[in-house]
Amino acid sequence: MEQVDTQQITQDLLEKGHKLRKECKLDEAISTYKQGIKVEARSHECYHFIGEVLAQKDQLEQAIKSYEKSIKINPNYCWSYHCLGLVYFWQGQLDKAIAYSRLSLEKAPNIAVFYYHLGLYLKRQGNLYEAIYCCQKAIGLDPNLAQAHHILGQCLAKKKQWKQSYEAYIKALKLDSNLPNLRRNLADVQLQLNTKESLEESFNNYLQEIKQHPDETQLYHKALEIKSDRPEIYEQLADALARQKRFDGAICFYKIALNLNPNKIEIYSKLGNFLTKQKRFDGAIANLRKVTEIKPHFSSYHALGLALENNNQIEEAIRAYRNAIKEKPDYFWSYRHLGLALVKQGELEEAIKTFRYAVELNPDYHGTYFDLGKALEKKSQIISDQNNLQKSEQYLERGIQLQKKGKLQEATECYLDAISKKIKNAKIYYELGTVFQQQGKLDKAIQYWFQSIEIEPTFGPIYHKLIWSELNASQIEKAISCCDQAILSCKDNATLPLIYTTVAELLTKQGQLNKANKYYQTALEKQVLLSNPQILSNLKREQERKPHFLVIGGMKCGSTSLYTYLSEHPQIIPALKKEIHFFNSYYDRGIDWYSSHFFPILKEQSFLTGEATPCLSEYGVWSKIAQHFPELKLIVVLRNPVERAYSHYNHTAQWFGAQHSFKDSILSELENTQLSNLILEDETAYRKVQSYYILLGLYVYWLKEWMKFFPREQFLILRSEDLYTNPANTMNKVYKFLNISSHKKSLYQNTFAGKYLAMDESLRHALVEYYQPHNQKLEDFLGMNFNWN
Repeated sequence: MEQVDTQQITQDLLEKGHKLRKECKLDEAISTYKQGIKVEARSHECYHFIGEVLAQKDQLEQAIKSYEKSIKINPNYCWSYHCLGLVYFWQGQLDKAIAYSRLSLEKAPNIAVFYYHLGLYLKRQGNLYEAIYCCQKAIGLDPNLAQAHHILGQCLAKKKQWKQSYEAYIKALKLDSNLPNLRRNLADVQLQLNTKESLEESFNNYLQEIKQHPDETQLYHKALEIKSDRPEIYEQLADALARQKRFDGAICFYKIALNLNPNKIEIYSKLGNFLTKQKRFDGAIANLRKVTEIKPHFSSYHALGLALENNNQIEEAIRAYRNAIKEKPDYFWSYRHLGLALVKQGELEEAIKTFRYAVELNPDYHGTYFDLGKALEKKSQIISDQNNLQKSEQYLERGIQLQKKGKLQEATECYLDAISKKIKNAKIYYELGTVFQQQGKLDKAIQYWFQSIEIEPTFGPIYHKLIWSELNASQIEKAISCCDQAILSCKDNATLPLIYTTVAELLTKQGQLNKANKYYQTALEKQVLLSNPQILSNLKREQERKPHFLVIGGMKCGSTSLYTYLSEHPQIIPALKKEIHFFNSYYDRGIDWYSSHFFPILKEQSFLTGEATPCLSEYGVWSKIAQHFPELKLIVVLRNPVERAYSHYNHTAQWFGAQHSFKDSILSELENTQLSNLILEDETAYRKVQSYYILLGLYVYWLKEWMKFFPREQFLILRSEDLYTNPANTMNKVYKFLNISSHKKSLYQNTFAGKYLAMDESLRHALVEYYQPHNQKLEDFLGMNFNWN
């Protein structure tokens, strides 16, 4: 029987395994080596090479076991010790790596690579002296071992032996210029040598490394340490930072590059396109404009157009796209974007022509067909909307005229006819609801009001209707639900405060004060977002909410104008409503309800808030206000009481109707010669007074009551006449009183200024005579001249 040569079979399997490894068929190589073990169970080489393949597959623990089996079979096989050292090094176990590396050298002290690897491990451990010795031994055994020269150079550099390190690196470079990080390390040492020649060589080596590793920003910084006037390095560094999405740094270095080379259009172009992608359109536009100034080109005009269009500068974008087309008449994308910009500008006819030409240039791009279809559809819709608008305006005008004439049934039929013709106009639904309200059909009224909101959630008057109408519990519930839906669908931020306020008012009527307070607060936040968005960044809802000032009147003395001017000051955050009427009408709703109408302001912030309920002559409010806000600043505007009384009467007659003439009303009040005593002594009698036209002008008695609770220095007393004739000077007094900066307005408009027939002169004379002693008391009490007599 022929004897089997197991050693030869094993050797053949080893060679086959090596071949499979070269072909990267690693699993097949392992299987082949394992076949060798089956043939020769004590083949340390098979176990060793299985370890190498497992290490190659990053299965390090299994590799360790295979190497250990190899060593167990053949304790003198140096390569298994060496490879075990490598695996432990990769795992970060330096002590074990060094121990096995030493064992490999015990078994084979003349192998250069063993010394090199031990030197590498020792360097990593920080044992530089022994590491240098090992590298030198490796070089002595194999002078062409480039890695040993490289590690030796690193060890010497750590010891700051720059010249010797430089020499080691140069030798490594001559042997293998592609060693990882070699040029970088050499450049670092050349930088330290700090000679003209070494710095030049260092800079060039950094440039070589940058080519190999363009995203390693540290290399750029090192190169710039040597030559800080090289704009191309800054530009490349910016490119690298941009690729890494380190956008602020990229922009910074692009700008430095431009400072060094202000005429390089490529940098302006890169920066412009980059800023466009970052949606920083102002900067993008400035840079792209520069490109078109230095070297006009269709691509730069097109990029400028994109930035302008995205920045909503549509007219300028159109010019840029047209310039791009002028430079390159067959550039499809400029035509397409020109068409889109023209649609935004409302120039539909020209947009349609542009899209059609774009289709001719590129009939395979389907997006342009869609754009063209949308433009045609929009044109058709506009024509339809214009026709519907014209019809709806006609219906609306006719319906309102019928309402004014009291022909409510005909007005109803008019509006219903418009609705039947599918005319969707929020005002028509609103007016139809109002007609039903006038007929006492509130259920039907709110049905149409809700539809008005659905059509146009931004239609403000409808919300005032819901607030002031006498709705029952069921109607309030439906109104709240409708307003909540409007909040979700409303795209106009300016209307949101009103909608939230409406829900808050309806919840208040339901008695859900805590929930109402949250809606008031949200309404106020939406209101502040429109005027002072920066203050919202520090908003904390739990902060204290309170007024800093109160404009208390008097009534028809110009407090609305004053509060309007004051609200336009950048340091004033107005209350949710100008007049809250808490202390005179809604005190039972609680102080939290009142406070929810004010924005929470931190002590360290320079903002103030307040309201302007005209409550100067509201009996007893002074004590309530003092109880809650004893440090409140009070602003009082006083008008000639004769003019105030006449204005008050005309205002009441205009809005609520008047049972008596002004003369009869005044004569009736004049019969009561003890009007002033009502303020001081008898609240019950005061409440029974039918007419207040004269009574509300007896300012001195009201102010005396207020000043029992507040010191004089907390009052600012102003004349209405000064506010009307010299508003700027008067408002400066207000700003000084509130300790805020001066603020100039270009226009002061008198709010709610009325135009009335002239007062009867005999009646005027009687009123002047009546007020004269009371005005004198006012001047003596305040130490001011009012000059009303």
